[in-house]
Amino acid sequence: MNEYDFYQSYNAERYIHFRTVPTGKYEIIETKRNGKLITNRKPIFEKQKLSFEDVKNINLDNYGQDVRTSSEDFTLVHNYLLDFWSAIMGADAVLLYIHLKRYCFSGKDFCYPNMKTIQEKMKKGSKSTINKNMDILEKYGFIAKIQRIDTERNNGYASPFFKVRRYVPLLSQELIEQLPETLHKEHDKFLANANGVTLDETIDNEDLINDLMRSSKLMKSKSQSSKEEVLKRQGRMKEYILAKLSTQEQKYRYMFLQYLEKKFSKPSYETWFRDSIFILDQEHQLFKIYVANSFALEWINNQYKDVLQQMLKEILDLEIKTIEISLYEDYLN
Repeated sequence: MNEYDFYQSYNAERYIHFRTVPTGKYEIIETKRNGKLITNRKPIFEKQKLSFEDVKNINLDNYGQDVRTSSEDFTLVHNYLLDFWSAIMGADAVLLYIHLKRYCFSGKDFCYPNMKTIQEKMKKGSKSTINKNMDILEKYGFIAKIQRIDTERNNGYASPFFKVRRYVPLLSQELIEQLPETLHKEHDKFLANANGVTLDETIDNEDLINDLMRSSKLMKSKSQSSKEEVLKRQGRMKEYILAKLSTQEQKYRYMFLQYLEKKFSKPSYETWFRDSIFILDQEHQLFKIYVANSFALEWINNQYKDVLQQMLKEILDLEIKTIEISLYEDYLN
């Protein structure tokens, strides 16, 4: 008997699913306040497109330990959520989780409610307050928020798609230490009756999100795509490749360059690595390096593959089978 597909009534083809991630760059915004010119840095974000198959495969319940339950543990929600998680996340975040969970009927672990309705039910006037509590819930692995664009409505924004944790996780050791003294004692009593449950040291949802974003694709504006085409036509291959890198690839490149700058003398670093571009393909166990000239290609290929293997091991704890060094112009091949 085939397992029931809860997603069969959801029209995934209709929507573009994505997450907005920081680029690490900022724009300078000048505003006047009380007659004075105030300068602020505003972070620049980019959209990373996700395949719906990756979204479907999110299982928040694989992270952390589940609370053991009995018939005495529930009012409308598990008492553990109200007694302990509320002290960590705040009552508003807990209430938002309950509202989202309310829409996950018939055993589903996803929903896409109208957020204006949620806002009205919580009687919270500020959209930013709701967004803040979404961030809190995502931080502790209660939800994963996926933004959507409706392709049947002129690519307008639709309400977010949420993956929602079905079972309340136990606090980690780190979070238990943050409880007020009275609640800490109550939690000790709870664990004493839980018959040897092993707690996680910390709760960190970052690995789940990183795994989700690893296969994402950058959603580029028309101006960004046009700029890339200009770079390609002009033969400015280094700038073209850098413009094509995802946020994660840019982050890795920065980490690799920092490592190599410390590893080598300044002349060696600037000669062989400063202008290198690194692309890591974990799925195919491949590490690609693009360099400016054949001299650098030959030298790195003959002298420094062991160093690069060690770098991947130390920074990312990865053992990559194949390292390829190519020229910038080979990127399009």
